[in-house]
Amino acid sequence: MIPNTILFDAYGTLLDVSGPGRRLAEKYGDIANDIGARVRILQITYSWHSSMMGRYAPFFDLTRHAVNVAMAEHGFQHEAFLEEFMEGFAQIEAFPDVAETLVLLKEQGINPVILSNGEKRYLERAFSHAGLMEQLSDIITVEEIRIFKPTMDVYRHAQEKCLVRGFVSSNPWDVTGASTFGFRTFWLNRQNRVFDGLAKPDDYSMIRSLKDILHHMANS
Repeated sequence: MIPNTILFDAYGTLLDVSGPGRRLAEKYGDIANDIGARVRILQITYSWHSSMMGRYAPFFDLTRHAVNVAMAEHGFQHEAFLEEFMEGFAQIEAFPDVAETLVLLKEQGINPVILSNGEKRYLERAFSHAGLMEQLSDIITVEEIRIFKPTMDVYRHAQEKCLVRGFVSSNPWDVTGASTFGFRTFWLNRQNRVFDGLAKPDDYSMIRSLKDILHHMANS
């Protein structure tokens, strides 16, 4: 059991999911950004469908399918694009505020733990690429129970492994799931978005920067 834990979502919260499309736009133009944005929507949609149907498939496989569909929707045919996008997703970059925040949490005796829909080997690769593996106390993934967030079983699985003080995600559907389960939940809203999840305002706290979590932990 990992004590004094803060759970973090990975994709979109610590890792910048717009990165692969943005980097490929330098080579292919704005259509790469459009495809990347569509891939993100399809990733989430496919994970929900998978959970509802009881047909688990690894998140990386769902992502590959999403890229193929998004390319077809945009009438974009380029053999190298798929593999370049997937390689970029495997080495996805962290947001600028992540490294310092994780270091400061560890200095305060708080254990940062990932709770993600992704596969552990790809998350380890991404966080190693970002130089962040040493700051993480563990990576918990849904592949261990073969169902995706926001299913309650995922948050329960994390609770069985950690003494959880809080959960942080930039995804409103994830915030809704975690708060429904009973975690103290923080919505990371870097881009001044409208909350489009089902959670009520009293169910979560909004933070504008990842570093804001330090204040909340110091005062709890």
